[in-house]
Parts: sequence; structure tokens; C-alpha cells
Amino acid sequence: MRERESRVLVVVAHPDDAELGMGGTVFHLTQAGHQVTIAALADGVSSRWASSTRAKGLQEALTARWEAAEMAARVLGAVFAKPAELFQDQRMDAVPLLEVARSVE
Repeated sequence: MRERESRVLVVVAHPDDAELGMGGTVFHLTQAGHQVTIAALADGVSSRWASSTRAKGLQEALTARWEAAEMAARVLGAVFAKPAELFQDQRMDAVPLLEVARSVE
């Protein structure tokens, strides 16, 4: 008996967390016919940049990270959705939980 197809939302902190942490599960779900969307809440790179190089290098790094995440999601058969509001890398614990929940909704 075939499982009922459904929509699955994978919410992770960083753009590469879904692939690294549960890529096999995401692939299994998409192969079974489920629609999987991956949403990352933090930018995944801002904590690595010194303030002097932040403006130029950060934007390039962000673009590269998001493009890689979109490509990885496609390989797994999923869709990568960039949220309207991104939280700063390694600062999620400083954000009120309600703000995080609102960004997912």
C-alpha cells in the first residue's frame, strides 16, 4: 500500500543543515512522492566575517551559500525556500522564540 502523498517542511538553522543532517530522509520522502520544502532561518556565514571585510565579502559568501543550498535541494528532489527574514548566524539563541516562529509561518 502506498503512503499518502503530503507536503513536508524541513526547518533548519543553516542552509546546509538539511542536507548534512537529514539528506537521506529528504531524498527518501521526495522519491516517495512527497513535496519537500527546506527552509533555513539563519544566513550561515555572517559570524565568519570580520567587520572590516563584512560588506563586500559577506554578500558574496551569502550568495554562494544560498545558491549551493538551492542546488543541493534540487539534487534531493526538494525545493529550497529562502525566508523573508533571515537571522544572523550563531545568534538564534538571542532571538525570542516568537520571532522565530513567526518567520516560519
